[in-house]
Amino acid sequence: MYSQRDVAFLLGYTNGSQVLRWEKGERMPTLEHALRLSYITKTPVEELFRGHYALAKEEVDLREGQLKLLKAHKQAKARLPLHT
Repeated sequence: MYSQRDVAFLLGYTNGSQVLRWEKGERMPTLEHALRLSYITKTPVEELFRGHYALAKEEVDLREGQLKLLKAHKQAKARLPLHT
């Protein structure tokens, strides 16, 4: 297991303050740093950012349901006979 300072060093920082901000939720790491954190800790990104992942999944699932409704509506509309 690495210390906060070790992780900071592996990410190219001179001290652990940036890592501490991430841990406290004051800031979010960039995608590049998130991927590096995942590699360093041997933890999937989804698990490192569990709350954010759950929210993103919920939002995408909701939009997926909306998309299915839109597609079904378009298909039903396309089947209606044209009146002239």
